[in-house]
Amino acid sequence: MRIVLPLLLLTLPASAEARPDLRWYTGLRGPADGSDPVVAATRFLRREAARLRLDRTALTPRARALVWRGHRVVRFEQRFEGLPVFGRGVRVRVDAAGRVRTVVTSVAEGLNVVPLATVTAANAYAIARAQWKVPRMGHPVATLGVYDDRAGGVLVWRVEGNVASGRTRTLVDAVSGRVLRAASLARHAVGRVYAENPVATPDPVVLELDNPTAARPSSTVAAARLSSSSTPGSGVAA
Repeated sequence: MRIVLPLLLLTLPASAEARPDLRWYTGLRGPADGSDPVVAATRFLRREAARLRLDRTALTPRARALVWRGHRVVRFEQRFEGLPVFGRGVRVRVDAAGRVRTVVTSVAEGLNVVPLATVTAANAYAIARAQWKVPRMGHPVATLGVYDDRAGGVLVWRVEGNVASGRTRTLVDAVSGRVLRAASLARHAVGRVYAENPVATPDPVVLELDNPTAARPSSTVAAARLSSSSTPGSGVAA
């Protein structure tokens, strides 16, 4: 059976229009594959790599697929010389029968990075602390990878850590030590939570969840509820 993979040109939001590397393949009719969705998606990408312009791209699937409207979304991370290419990869939507329906690719091309860092993880952490003007960070994580600058790529340390204002991410050039990007990962939302717990205070209240990604959100009630949101008896109301 011949599989047609049309490239659908859509009117995308401004954030997507700024991504010329973002390609959508929709209306796909892949063969039914009753296996695990991750396996089905992997087989499809390997079989159709040339059509999807992925034949020169190394991809690693994440172990768990996301559930979306009865379908499964399998995420693949792009890798280069064994390192992650930050923010680049492929998303595959698989239906209940194991048929691939949609593929969205966002991969870096023409990478030319030598995976040899002269800046250590400890140095990168110190540079990130200096960037945020803090003596230390909570739960710091430094990951060596590739940043797609659309000019061959840059070997970087991605340093994440908590500061007073929330979780931060800093990209440090792994050769020069220069800070390429620094951004806060903090987000704010409004949620319905129980003041104490569903038994003692069964009527939920609406509160602003200030910076839920931080180690210590400013709202004590929100912090208590968020920390238990994945356990039975959560304080977050449905």
